[in-house]
Amino acid sequence: CATYIRDRDSGLDGVLVLGGQQGGTVGTTTYKEVWWLDFGKSAQGEWVDVTGRFANMDAIGFRREGACAYNAETRVLYSWMGRADSKVPEGASRSSGAWMVDLSMLADANAPLTWQRIAKDKLDEPKGRHLIPSVYDSRNNRLFAIGGRNDLAEYTDVWAVYPGVTGSACSGLDPYAPFRSAPATPATPATSATPGGTPATPTATRTPRPTD
Repeated sequence: CATYIRDRDSGLDGVLVLGGQQGGTVGTTTYKEVWWLDFGKSAQGEWVDVTGRFANMDAIGFRREGACAYNAETRVLYSWMGRADSKVPEGASRSSGAWMVDLSMLADANAPLTWQRIAKDKLDEPKGRHLIPSVYDSRNNRLFAIGGRNDLAEYTDVWAVYPGVTGSACSGLDPYAPFRSAPATPATPATSATPGGTPATPTATRTPRPTD
């Protein structure tokens, strides 16, 4: 996945790319890499391999055909679902999960970066999938899984994933709240995830049909 990041306060202007696939359809390589296309150095951009700054790339493994988005307020990048590495702990070849990374120090070439798992790749619901669009509601801090595929299976469902919302707080979630007359209460981003560790049970809410 790839996402454009423009953050003047932290000196960022570019595109971050996670994973991807070598060209071709048979015997191709899926990458366990992170690249930064830096527009701050030239109008055309300069590619920089930042994979080595992540001490735990083995925890997230290779990735492709997932979604990602950047929250400019918290300076956190989210990556969710897609084809993934089934050999990593709690991994799956078609991911249901999500990861995050604090990019506030991305502009400092000497600063280390760390992936944090916020949802396991292997879940019963929502079903693991790939080829989903990167749709992110930054105001309410929620990630969307719209459709997608799992091999030949095509999905038509829609899920709203709330990072940082777990336990009893899940029962009060209303995915239609932002569209009602009362203002929605933004979900608080996760701050307690253990780098590369096992997260609390993530919250994914299937979007119901609206009622009067």
